[in-house]
Formats: sequence, C-alpha cells, structure tokens
Amino acid sequence: MNLNYTYADLADLLDAEQTQPYKGEIKAVAYDTRKIYHAEALAFFALHSEKDNGHKYVLDAYEKGVRCFVVDERVELPDDACVLTVEDTLEALQQLAKKHREQFAYPVVAITGSYGKTMAKEWLYSLLKDDYQIVRSPKSYNSQIGVALSLLEMSHEHNLAIIEVGISEPDEMEILEDIVDPTLGIFTGIGAAHQENFESEKQHVKEKLKLFKHSNFVFAQEEYASPFRRAKINVEYPSTPAKELAKLAATPFKSTLENCLECALFLGRQPEDMEPILKQLPTVASRMEILIGKKDNVLINDTYSLDLHALEQAVNYLLSLKEKSQKIAVIDLTLSSEEEQRKIEQFIANYPIDKVYYIREEILPETLDLVENAAILFKAKRKSFIKKEIENFKEKKHDTWLEIDQSAILENINHFRSKLHPNTKLLCMVKASSYGSGDVKMAHLMESAGVDYLGVAYADEGVDLRKAGIQSPIMVMNASESAFQEIIKNELEPAIFDIPQLEAFIGSLIRFKKTNFPIHIKVETGMNRLGFSEDDLDDLFELLQAQPEVNVKSVYSHLASSDHPSSTFNHKQAKRFAQYKEVFTEKLGGGLDFHLLNSSGILNFPEYQYSMVRLGIGMYGYIEKQPGLKASLAWYTRISQIKIIQKGDTVGYGQNFTAEKEMHIATLPIGYSDGIHRVLGNGKGEFFLQGKKVHTVGNICMDMCMIDVSDIPCQKGDLVEIIGANNTIFDLAKASGTIVYELMTSISKRVERIYLQN
Repeated sequence: MNLNYTYADLADLLDAEQTQPYKGEIKAVAYDTRKIYHAEALAFFALHSEKDNGHKYVLDAYEKGVRCFVVDERVELPDDACVLTVEDTLEALQQLAKKHREQFAYPVVAITGSYGKTMAKEWLYSLLKDDYQIVRSPKSYNSQIGVALSLLEMSHEHNLAIIEVGISEPDEMEILEDIVDPTLGIFTGIGAAHQENFESEKQHVKEKLKLFKHSNFVFAQEEYASPFRRAKINVEYPSTPAKELAKLAATPFKSTLENCLECALFLGRQPEDMEPILKQLPTVASRMEILIGKKDNVLINDTYSLDLHALEQAVNYLLSLKEKSQKIAVIDLTLSSEEEQRKIEQFIANYPIDKVYYIREEILPETLDLVENAAILFKAKRKSFIKKEIENFKEKKHDTWLEIDQSAILENINHFRSKLHPNTKLLCMVKASSYGSGDVKMAHLMESAGVDYLGVAYADEGVDLRKAGIQSPIMVMNASESAFQEIIKNELEPAIFDIPQLEAFIGSLIRFKKTNFPIHIKVETGMNRLGFSEDDLDDLFELLQAQPEVNVKSVYSHLASSDHPSSTFNHKQAKRFAQYKEVFTEKLGGGLDFHLLNSSGILNFPEYQYSMVRLGIGMYGYIEKQPGLKASLAWYTRISQIKIIQKGDTVGYGQNFTAEKEMHIATLPIGYSDGIHRVLGNGKGEFFLQGKKVHTVGNICMDMCMIDVSDIPCQKGDLVEIIGANNTIFDLAKASGTIVYELMTSISKRVERIYLQN
C-alpha cells in the first residue's frame, strides 16, 4: 500500500474517538501481526473473527513498532500509542476503503462467482497490462476484509483496477458493492461452493449479481441470461472473436477465459495483440495441479489432503469444468479411518458427480484407463500411492524434472526475517533465473511474501519480470550502457559503480526527459570487483548534487568472506563501509538505505545489518550447518532402459568402463546438457534408486548417463533421485567439484520445473 493519510485524516474518515495525535503519516494498514515486517507509518486494525479477536494482539503489534491502533474495545497500551476507537473495526476498515476508492475516477472491474475468480483476475491482468497501469487484488483477497485491503492498494499511479469479490452468505454482497462501486464486471458462474448457505442456486446467483447493480456492463456466459434480465443489469456475452481467441490457450477453463477476453476487447485491446499472450497464459498458483491427460481428459491432481474443506474445494473445481460434461472423482481411502470414510462418502453423495471411484486397496480400477473426454479429480492424502499413478494418465510424461517447494522457500524467508531488526528491509535476489528455479515464478512468490526489493544481474532479467506483471522495485546489479533505454522504460533501478557509467546514464535520462530516477551506488570495500573508491567520492558527489536526473536510493557493498565468521577481513570491510555511510549521509542527507550483507552475512554478522540486507541462496535453504532452513529443491529422472552386459563389455563414449562381470546397466535421460557435470562419470556420481545408492558407469553423455543397478530389482520407468532426501545438493556439489551456486544455476532450462505449494 502507499496511502497518504495523516492521523487526523484517519480519525475524521472513521468518525473515531482519538487519544493523543500520531505524528507521522499512515502509509498502510494491517490486521495480522504475523505479517507485520515494517511497522513505520502503519495503522493496526484489531478485527474480530469467529475464532479469534485481534485486540489480543495489539501489544504484539506495538512491540513490532506499530504506534497507531484502530479498536472497538478497551485496550491497554503504553502511553505513546495512538488509539482510535470506533463502533466496529471491520466496518471502519470498509469505510476507509470506500472513502479511498472514491478518490479515483478510473474504471474498476469487479469479478465474482463461486469459482475461477482469481484465475479470471490474473488472466484479465495479463491481457490488459500492456495498455493499462493496473492495480489488482493481492492473491485471492475477496472476503469482507480482503476486498477492503485490495481497494486500499489503489493509487494515482494506476488507471485501472481489477478487484476480486466473494461471498459465502446472503446479504454480504450489498456491503461490498457499496465500497467497490464497480464500473465493469465479470461473472464466472455458480458452482457448489457455499451453496449450503443459500436456499437455492437461483438465490445464490441473485445474491452474487447484487455486485453489479450499478455497473455499466458485465461479461458472463449466456446461460445466465435470465438472472441478468430479471436483475435489469446490462450484460455482454462472449462474441465470436472472444471464442476464437480462447481456442489459442491451453487451458480447460475456456468459459472463464472467454469472459476475460470479451472484457479486454471492450476495453480496447486488439485481438492480434492478445494472441501471443494467450499462447503463454499464466497459471494460477494453487495446491491443485491441472494437467492435460490422455484421451482428451483433464486431470485435477489434489493429492495433498483429504479433509472435508479441501474436498469441497477440489469438488468445486471439478464441477466448474463446463467444457467436460463427464465428471469423475477418484478418492483414495486407504489411509483414512472408517469414520473418515463414512463422512467422505456422505459428503460426496450431495454432489452431481457422474462416477466416483473409492479406492480401498493400493490399485486403481482398470476401467479408469477407458475413460475419455472427462474431467477426473484425483483426491488423496499426502502419502497416497496415487501420486505416482497419476503419471500414467498424463498426455506427456516428463522423464526429468526439478521440484521447487515454494512453502519451504517462504519458511526460509521468514527464518531470515526473524534474524532482522523490525525496520530492516529485505532485497531478494532472483538473478540467474532465481538460481535456476525460474525467475518469474519466484519473483511472484517473493512479491506475494511482501519483500521490499528484487535484485537481478542484468537488465533483460528485469524486463522479463516487468512483462510478467512484477511491480516491486527491481535493482539491476550489472547495468550496461546498452541496456539503459530498457532500464528507464521499465522503471528498473541500476547499480552505478563508476563516473563514466553514471555520466552515460544521466545522458540517457536527459534524452528521455526523466528526473529523480532511482539509482544505487556500489562502493569498493575490499572485493576489488566493481565500485567507487574513496578517491572517486568528490567527483561522485559533485555530479550527484549537480544533476537532478538521479536520486540515490541506496549505497551497498559485498563482504568477501561472509560464510567465514572467523575471518577478520569481514570486519575490516565493515569498518570501511561504515566510513562510506558517514560520508554519504553527510553529503546526501538522510533517507538512504545501506546494505552490506548477503544470506551468510545475515546469519554470521547481524551487527552489520544497516537498513537493508540481500537474501539469495539462503531462500532455498542451502547454507551448510544452519538449523532452521529447509531444502527446497528435489531433482528426479526415470529409467529409460535396462541392459544386461557381460564381462568384457564396455559402456559409453571412449570405452572408459569395462565390465568385470555380468551387470545390469540402466540408462537415464539426463546428461551434461541438463546440468550433470561430466566429472560425475565413471563411478564418481552417486544417485538413489528405491532408497539405495547407485553409481554412474562410463562417461556422462550430453543427454544421457548410465548407472549400475545390478543389485537392485528395478524396471523401466522407475524413479531415480538426483537431489532429494537421500542425496543432498551439498553431496552432489561436492562430488561435482563445485559449489551449490554453480550447480543450481547449471540445471538446464529444458528440465521441467514443477512448483509445489501447500
């Protein structure tokens, strides 16, 4: 958020009784102390829920640095706390959101329905972002609280808003319609979610449509024509252009996409401009995987939990796939108690699913192989055997893939945050395709985690992130002169390391008529790579003070041995950096950020945090001998073929291996072009098959390698662990004669990335 209210403004907007005035501005609001990382200029709303009361946490918020509180109960806080008392804190938050939304005249597109809202929001954003400066609901913020928080993200920097809106009971929508006041709308449709709280589907639709009673136009499927007609709401149904465009996208959710396309066409987007976007339409991160199956089936893989709430969400997804008329559920009960099985069967009986397979032994029915043109839900607990069986139903089986555990990464980020002072900012590095894990996907994850800055090595990485919708500040560590135009155009923030580079960048800014453009100054403290030295400072300050085109946001340097806490050289560097800080503060004034520490530095030298730190490899959990960090990567492949060779036979290029006895040799579809270094050949490489160690045989080839499986009963298609629970990334890096950084960044882009999220 980037609000701009004084304490007096807030008190007036909320009609609140107030204690002593709060001196600073209110830039943002919060209601969950677990998500407070920077408390400066923050107002804490003590909200109520069925299970909890936010007033219990006001002291926690105070200890994190919050000084402005909105409450509807008496609270005990230190004397310097500024308290606004209202009748109802949720209503106060919504009132603030309503008043804030009224400041902006640009269009607001509201999206509702009982499924596909977040998907529609992200797709519409992708279709429109090249023509509009868009603010959109974070994540799936569509509740009474979430809608209010989404509206508070609106600012004068935007010219279009996309707001997701959901309800679970009657009479909720009228409140939300009043605060959102949408100009346009998208209605995704009605499924089974929250249906139990409404008398009928007819009433459910009627309640949803209250959101659009003052909208200019709404985009929906024609099957809902009658409810719209009764409600006297102007509605547009997908035209032929929208239907034809939707065919370009590889998604089973065609009806939702058609609504988005019709809205985008209405807002002026041209079909030819949207065609390339549709061919790489973003997927919406969720617990469920939507897969293209054999025989024109769509597969929903939700083998993560089997409680009734998770089951309801999964079944709702299944029933929302209108393109597939046949709906099938495969539910594994082998890990469930008799009481759990009874409840699940009773629950499923209420849904119009064509066929339900209840699995009570670890084998799937043969008739499932005959299913065609259907939507198939696989639902099970996390340790279910079905996880592996789903591979047999996919249209294309990937034989080598890298699993990236996003939940582990978020836990690691929070682990490092726990080591920081409350006001220390966090810059997360996503250079080198986020250390091989995928730059765009990780950048979205970092943004959702609320990090302050993203860092990339080169401008083209930052440009790709902007094209993918990343709005966070992005620092470019190696800003070459040839990339200045793209840096300026995409509002990236370059690191400047010498006078000629700075002069050239200022020249580019002058040509583009830009002033006050953010830059970051790299100073030399002992690494002897890039950076200004003490001798350069007079010329640097003379240039900075004479040129209004640039605005220094931060000053930074690197420790040469941050992973060696006993090294005295780190302290020498830190002392030199402190001297730089003193000079820059004197010459340029306050408000600058200073940062010296990377991941290891955060852990080993907490006294040198300053106002910002840079987190890289630590996000992934790969700092040795550091408790509390979780490994986030797992790398697997499958056996392509098994051969029996005789004594005297050779294996692979160069005939570097000769069998001394009869052996079973398995070929794996992974080689040095995938990131398996050639040095791992001839027995130096160790992988794991069925939990047992296996060794390489012969040289590593470009696309293949061979392993000895003589002592392990196995077959084609069996899983082989390259990195995982048995073979850590540290083990593989050591065997490869390299470091974890190089190993991670050398995993080829042709290795499929699968993102896991709990």
